[in-house]
Amino acid sequence: MTSRAISKPRAAKALPKRKHHRISSPAPTHGVKRAKRGISPSGYQNSAQKAFHMRRTAGNDPSLPIIPEEQVRSAINVYWHGQFRPRSPHFICPDGTALIPKVMRSYSVNSHQMVKSVLYASEKAYLDGGGGYDACRNAAGHPALKIDLQSGEMLMISKMLNRGLGTALVCELVNSKRKAKNEPTVSSNTLKSAAKEAGGSVDRRKTQSAGSSDSTAAWTKGRLAQAEMVLRMLGTAGLGPLQPGEFSIKADSVLHFDQKHKQCELGGGCGAKWAWLFSRDDAGMPVKTEPNAAPGEKDDKDKKVTSTKYCKEARFCFAACAPTVLKDGKPKRVGRRCSQPFIYSKQWLLGVKAFKAEVAAEIVRVDANKKMPNKKNKETGEGTGYKHFFPDTWYEEAEKETLKHHVCCSMMVDWVVEQGTEMFKGTTAESSWAINGDGLSQWWDATTQEYMKETYPNEFKRQIRNADTDKVPKRYRGSLVGNSPEWMPLDSNLFADLERLIIIHRALTYMYSIADPRRFSIGTPKQCESAVSRAWQMVPEGRIIRDCDRWAEAYQVVYDNKGKVVRGWGRRSGRRAQRDREQPEMATQFHADAQDGVNSLLELA
Repeated sequence: MTSRAISKPRAAKALPKRKHHRISSPAPTHGVKRAKRGISPSGYQNSAQKAFHMRRTAGNDPSLPIIPEEQVRSAINVYWHGQFRPRSPHFICPDGTALIPKVMRSYSVNSHQMVKSVLYASEKAYLDGGGGYDACRNAAGHPALKIDLQSGEMLMISKMLNRGLGTALVCELVNSKRKAKNEPTVSSNTLKSAAKEAGGSVDRRKTQSAGSSDSTAAWTKGRLAQAEMVLRMLGTAGLGPLQPGEFSIKADSVLHFDQKHKQCELGGGCGAKWAWLFSRDDAGMPVKTEPNAAPGEKDDKDKKVTSTKYCKEARFCFAACAPTVLKDGKPKRVGRRCSQPFIYSKQWLLGVKAFKAEVAAEIVRVDANKKMPNKKNKETGEGTGYKHFFPDTWYEEAEKETLKHHVCCSMMVDWVVEQGTEMFKGTTAESSWAINGDGLSQWWDATTQEYMKETYPNEFKRQIRNADTDKVPKRYRGSLVGNSPEWMPLDSNLFADLERLIIIHRALTYMYSIADPRRFSIGTPKQCESAVSRAWQMVPEGRIIRDCDRWAEAYQVVYDNKGKVVRGWGRRSGRRAQRDREQPEMATQFHADAQDGVNSLLELA
């Protein structure tokens, strides 16, 4: 760091309060160019910053000599010993002004942390009765070390920090190399200072949704082929006639189903990530606290979320559609949802073949142990398994025991067909509705599809699926491309609406008794199943219609983008989301179990 020539400190002036900005150095490139032309670059907060910048761009100015940082530190140390010994709490001057900003203005220093560290070191040296603070030595009394910013060592440090090794490990590795060369070791603070002087900064790594922008990837080719197929089935012009296995569909004749897992949560946080906290008086009214008091202690007391080592979860499959009905001879779109989700909590979803293998393994296990689960067995000879205790229903009993930990996908097939038949009853697509899912491997398992073909031949033929042609990558033939939430109305954005409704109803029923069945709790899988199922019935009908209609739009967007990932499609937030909630068919609805909670809050006004 550099500074102006050290002189007698100027008298502190009363300055208006302003927002302090942490300004990094050197100044931006556009400021450097403007400074060289003699123009004051924008962004300077005070004259000290401008002087610091001018020293870096015009170091030949004799009125602004470059002063080593050690001398600046020593000057601050003398300044403290001469005027502020011993230190008052929080470095407050006798006139009530803050000491650190005053020192920064006096010596044209733009590093708050450097001034603070020197003041602390000066005070410690004074209290220890030593000879004073030596700016050229560290706390242990050894010469202060610096890392050459143009050295290979600095290059190594920058690469290690960028890869996320952390300052502690990087410091350890740097010192191991220094010890091998008989060089003095450095501390982590020295390493951090060097990294900052070299222009480094700490920032949170950004995330992005999965997907590929590589036009040669199998996922991209599969999406392009699937988008072309669905658009052709929707009747989009310019894509030719229907191919073998394809059939005509409309946005109002498709049943969409998808899976969702909801983790259990203990505590009163209601699932919201942010919350307003207030301190309240005895009457419950919010009151403003003193500056040093912690606000919101009473509000936050009982609303902490308990962290668990292994979080249980409830597992669901939901279905929705937006068919057309004839009302007084006129067509009208309606949004419909499944009456009850398919629930398979604490169970692993398996294809038909894999599930039968689990049943067979259960039969062998019982025969080998010579005892029945949850049943007293005094027999010790052969034949003491399922066939001995249940001669006529032995396979059904073994299957029942297997269902405690596994569930067959054939049961999900039964549920989808049952819900689709119910939801499309009385609509224009009652006998011609189609099924749209995702890339669930258990659903597209050959044995599951064989079960569906034998049991529901008509519905089997009306599944939206890729053709078995060379145009489709081999892994996606006869199924659908996964990891494409824009092609699923439930992912984009009905599940987001469901999560919002769960949070709202948990907050509204928080004052209910824990034993009250009306309370929306997700502490256990059973409670979570009840809360999620009830909240699902409150998803606005208008949202279902719009998201089902956008399903067709999403295929056109992906097709225009050559199958590549389309980030941000389907997001609904900000003012657009607020306008949606103001429409009657999309307004937030409350379940009857939460109505007492709504009324109790509205009555407060």
